[in-house]
Amino acid sequence: MARPKMVREGTVFAEVAIDVANITAATSLEVTATVKGARIGFPVIVWATALEANLLLGAAYCSAKDEVKFRIANPTAGDVNPASHSYFFVQF
Repeated sequence: MARPKMVREGTVFAEVAIDVANITAATSLEVTATVKGARIGFPVIVWATALEANLLLGAAYCSAKDEVKFRIANPTAGDVNPASHSYFFVQF
């Protein structure tokens, strides 16, 4: 589970290590991360600093208290099994 850092009151910042499953060609996958302090109804931004080439990160949202979901897409013609990465989350 990620340790949140309070940037300013009401803002949550977290770094979460996630090992995303294999993503088949021309599909996307919904990924769930535990982000302590995440709240439903507030915007979430997600990014990764070392994502494999051609993979795309989609919109993130808080699906439940302390739980954030986001999509990762593989638009290529071949399967991609991403390595474990740190994903970063900010919620305002």
